[in-house]
Amino acid sequence: MKFSQDFIEKVRESTNILDIISQYTQLKRTGHNHVGVCPFPDHTDKTPSFSVNENKQLYYCFGCKKAGNLYTFVQAFQGLSFPEAVEYLAQRAGIPLPKESEVGGPGGLGSAASKEREERKLLWRINEFAAHFFHQQLLRLPLEHRVRGYLKGRGLSAETIAKFQIGFAPDSWDSLLSALEAKKIPLFQAQHLGLIKARSQGEGQYDVFRNRVMFPIVSPQGRYIGFGGRVLGNDLPKYINSPESKVFHKGRIFYGLHETAKFISAKNLAIVVEGYTDFISLYQAGITNVVAVLGTALTAEHARLLGRYTKNVVILFDGDSAGQAAAEKSLSFLLAEGLFPRGLTLADKMDPDEFIKTKGAQELVSQLERAPELFRLVMDRKLSSYQGGAADKVGFLDQIGPVLLSVKDERLKDLYVHQVAEVLEVSGQWILKSLSQARKQGGGPVKVPSLKSGDSLRQEVSQEAPEATPESVLTISNPPKAELFLINLALGRREYMEHIEKSGAVEQFTHPGLRQLFLRILDRYRQIPSEFDNLSAYFANQVEPASTVSLHLDGQFSEQTQEGALKLISDCLLKIRRAYASHTTKQLALALRAQGAGSVQSEQKEKLERIMNVQRQRLPLRKESGASEA
Repeated sequence: MKFSQDFIEKVRESTNILDIISQYTQLKRTGHNHVGVCPFPDHTDKTPSFSVNENKQLYYCFGCKKAGNLYTFVQAFQGLSFPEAVEYLAQRAGIPLPKESEVGGPGGLGSAASKEREERKLLWRINEFAAHFFHQQLLRLPLEHRVRGYLKGRGLSAETIAKFQIGFAPDSWDSLLSALEAKKIPLFQAQHLGLIKARSQGEGQYDVFRNRVMFPIVSPQGRYIGFGGRVLGNDLPKYINSPESKVFHKGRIFYGLHETAKFISAKNLAIVVEGYTDFISLYQAGITNVVAVLGTALTAEHARLLGRYTKNVVILFDGDSAGQAAAEKSLSFLLAEGLFPRGLTLADKMDPDEFIKTKGAQELVSQLERAPELFRLVMDRKLSSYQGGAADKVGFLDQIGPVLLSVKDERLKDLYVHQVAEVLEVSGQWILKSLSQARKQGGGPVKVPSLKSGDSLRQEVSQEAPEATPESVLTISNPPKAELFLINLALGRREYMEHIEKSGAVEQFTHPGLRQLFLRILDRYRQIPSEFDNLSAYFANQVEPASTVSLHLDGQFSEQTQEGALKLISDCLLKIRRAYASHTTKQLALALRAQGAGSVQSEQKEKLERIMNVQRQRLPLRKESGASEA
């Protein structure tokens, strides 16, 4: 499914870019722009260099040169693909997605793909209904109810309960079932989602979640995809999750990511905990760059998903043996995705929630900052029974070898090999030779499980967003400065656009990508001249890098006086004409040589005349250039 450009623009225009970017950095109005510290995590300079132009709906950093529109920003900070960003912003603005038949989907509404998508939409809506039902059940409980006492004891504020829509499943066999029936919601789909279950004897269904605190699980796009339910007493199982379904795969989703993705991207660090209450405790304590696995070990798909937001990960699992084993299991998956994992094991076998209540959030932050590499923690754990004999060395390498083989970053692998060599008191060459033998015997790098053909991980993680792309993207490399500057001068002010358009300079661009881009820009401007201010944002998704159409926000352009800008335009036009003349002369000369002696004399004469004409044109350009430089 591919979104139309009109729909993409409708969604983009529905949200002010300031509203999104202000969540990541404080902006202050300065002249025509809003300025603040750059929110991108790889730009550590803390001087205000990040500029947002509300009229043009663009951002540009004078320091790191990152630039773009609403879509490019959301993609970067939410870890979304372009189609996912369109869906996310459409949902945020309350704009319904077009049906496949409206965007040229194969087979229209009758296609299997369309029916599948409509079914997923229904499943999301049923889960959302159940989430609101459980939340309302909690809010209706009297203050003295033990569920409220449990949540208060956990330290959950009313704001946190509302933000994450925490709820309560009544101690009843059919409270949710009755609500579903009252709203005429299809019970077959509710059963598929694991909300209700068919009776083993007789007819009918009953509620699966009963007498449990309910944690709705939401996708990065804000869709309700499943639930986790915690028992109030000591009954087992302590937690139950929704079963695998067409919209829920617990090994491919994190709890809380829909809310914390922006903080993970901004801080360039993800903290991974084991459960809902640990997540809530950290988040409420101000440690917001956190996600939780759903009662399962961290998987290869989890690691791949984290890589969309950051390369830096801290595994903060419980201090007991099960937590340490789970952390160890995650190491190979994280390294195989090129991530840099660290690990923290809390003292006295405490879990993060207990640690915060006992020692405070600041102490946890301090320990997180000092967290050692997870590889070192795993290695030290495996060394606990190491005696130093020859057999011990081989046995230890057999244990740690698969981890070393999984490391994607060769530089990191070399450092790890050096660490192991020092501990074992052997040469690095011996370790590398042993690893090579292990690989030949089938002990190669950890293989990340692949999905079925045509079933991409990104689709699974984000609940199968449509494979939409903006209009064909132009990749611009090594652009001539004069041509790049001229495009941005044209985008800066309407009068400059008209002046440059009349010059006909676009026909003399020597960079094919820039020529095609400028022709698109001019065509769009001619069609809708009233939308001049939106031109840059419109094309920011159609060119890579986006700064190709955002450079005019830089001070060298935006701070120019009209006289200075016109002088710069004149200089660019002159350089473009000179470059075009030189390029044309060379092309004609090459064509003439290629024809050789056997060519028709009249054709040779024509090319010679064209070369002479170009040379005549270049002569006044040289004089003009000399006068300009003087």
